[in-house]
Amino acid sequence: MHSGSSVGESGRAPVVVGYDGSAGSRRAVRWAAHEAAARGTGLRIVVAADDPGVPGARRTATRLAPLRLGDGHEAMSEAVALAESCQPGVTRGGVVRRGQPGGVLVDQSHTARLVVVGSRGRTALPASESSTSLITASRAACPVVVVRGRVDAPRPDPVVVGVGLGDPVLSTLSCAVEVARRAGSPLVLACGWSADAGSPSRVPRPVPDRAGPLATVVRDVQGHAERSVGRAAELVHRLAPGLSVRTEVLDTRAERTLEGLSWGASLLVVGRGGTGPFPGMPLGQVTRSVLEHAGCPVVVVPPDAPVVGVQA
Repeated sequence: MHSGSSVGESGRAPVVVGYDGSAGSRRAVRWAAHEAAARGTGLRIVVAADDPGVPGARRTATRLAPLRLGDGHEAMSEAVALAESCQPGVTRGGVVRRGQPGGVLVDQSHTARLVVVGSRGRTALPASESSTSLITASRAACPVVVVRGRVDAPRPDPVVVGVGLGDPVLSTLSCAVEVARRAGSPLVLACGWSADAGSPSRVPRPVPDRAGPLATVVRDVQGHAERSVGRAAELVHRLAPGLSVRTEVLDTRAERTLEGLSWGASLLVVGRGGTGPFPGMPLGQVTRSVLEHAGCPVVVVPPDAPVVGVQA
């Protein structure tokens, strides 16, 4: 357990947001304040202060020095003021903890309905294995929203959910359905099935009606993708019979499909997916890519998470 201090909160499990004073975390606080107000659960603000002397603790051209414990309460006051300016009365609690931000937010996720983080923290570098957003999305016990792209997209922009090749993941689909239903937005079930589209060394694709082993493989993979999206659509219609649903099955890599659609979406919902290259970092390649390149906020849903939705 990390040392630090907290202020009390009551009621249902809150929306939790991480704050470190960076531009990314300010956008996350604004997004989370509106989300908590929409859900009626209240907002818990979390400030993590690194131990003095941690590696990389100095300020550089691309990185702000990590918050020290003595500065944590000042940062908390800033975050509360920002949240209250967006949604008066939304803040139900605040926590200042000593430790790395990702680990602190993972700890907080066990008593949260949703964790919200910015896509960039006190470092301006792209997501790495040590980034707060990547660690939190990889290990949190509840869905995680990484706030990026257009945060104030006009409604009813669609909610896009990634569908993989195989059986639909219930937790991911259920979260996406709840988002779209509450926002009054259409739901887009998206699957990119090509493994080599966009590669510089790509082998020319066969004409679909031309005979041959490669053409057969292409047709099989495309058919598999269409069946996967079809099963997902059937499940969505059972969960929400009146919901407007569109499907997109595209001959591009899965991450490119989702990244392209995200620029016209209010929210992108993906499963955690894969196992990742390092123990304890269970993010698949597609999820890692959209966290870096999506044009809207991204929700990462753990496979065993309780079914919860977020406001688009």
